[in-house]
Amino acid sequence: MNFTISGLVRVLFLFGVTFSVWYFIPTSSTELLALTGSKLKFLDDIPLEMGFQPFVDVEFPHVETDVPRIPHNIHQIWIRHHNNTEIDIEVPEQFEQYMKTFPKWNPSWKYYFWTHKTSRKLLEERHPELLTFYDKTLVPVQKSDLMRYVVVYEFGGLYADLDTSCLRSLDIVTTKYACIVLPEPFEDGIIWENIPYRIPNGVFFCRAKHPFLEQVLRTISGIKTVEASPTLIGPLFYTTQYRRYNNISDTDMYRVNISGDTSSPYFYKGELPESHDDAIYIPNTRYFLDQPHPWHRDKIKRICENPSKATLIIKRMCVVYTRRGFDRKPSNFTFLEHAYTFSFNSKIDWSKRKYIPVKKIQSNVQTYNGSRSLI
Repeated sequence: MNFTISGLVRVLFLFGVTFSVWYFIPTSSTELLALTGSKLKFLDDIPLEMGFQPFVDVEFPHVETDVPRIPHNIHQIWIRHHNNTEIDIEVPEQFEQYMKTFPKWNPSWKYYFWTHKTSRKLLEERHPELLTFYDKTLVPVQKSDLMRYVVVYEFGGLYADLDTSCLRSLDIVTTKYACIVLPEPFEDGIIWENIPYRIPNGVFFCRAKHPFLEQVLRTISGIKTVEASPTLIGPLFYTTQYRRYNNISDTDMYRVNISGDTSSPYFYKGELPESHDDAIYIPNTRYFLDQPHPWHRDKIKRICENPSKATLIIKRMCVVYTRRGFDRKPSNFTFLEHAYTFSFNSKIDWSKRKYIPVKKIQSNVQTYNGSRSLI
């Protein structure tokens, strides 16, 4: 076994009498198998001290190539409800500090900004079956949720919420996998939904015409009643679609797939090889979304002060919390950070915020011209 020194951590047991012991935290699935010496089937088979994924402090998996599998397109969206004027291409100035990090680190990537006007135009031309949903919803974040799936399905690339910061070049992310969706910090899935993982839709990478996104759009087109909820087609919906695409049952959510030398989280991800053109790759959270939601700080602290009677998944969360703390600093290998500005919050009156033109943030911004050609 080739354990890194960073994988050696001190962990507190949480059963009755508290005492300390040293554990190796594996840096890949291969090391976990070598450490346990058995084929693991469910999350509870893995020692609590090993958390939900290997410890990683290495570069993101990639291959040397001149032709990326995911095109170098950055898509961002801000929809001011039913606005068709030029000020449509503006954003609240609070997002400027985050948005400008993408062209800074990715100057050769194309940057596309989507508005109410350009979104509806794209739907009219390419997805008229989705116009009813788009027009019925009065919640701008629902329109934004729909359009992120549409634009990445049509053109490929990266979608990122406006409060996402880029910390380094994304070029290598696009070389090895055809579609990459990012698990949120495991604490969040447990606190939000009491499930072992959740897939947010605030950031994802994918090739154009990927069948997973095709399934997502087909499901939305079949929604007959459009509820005025900001979460209708958000993270939980996206997680459900991911599970459906990979044929992951409720029981399978707690299965693990520990095979191969991968830094991906332990949970079962279906049967397609991760490098398959129709597969979805799930990266370790340390590369993208590693910071738990700030709303959960006090609750996690309170739960983990005395988790002896908690469920095993809560105890596992508390071991990770004890080891890593709540505040997670990005590593040298972290690509993105999320600022949690709560842009979906219906209590925020965005019309009263100061807006700035997107062109002041990204001078080469491109918008949809209404033709059937690429943007």
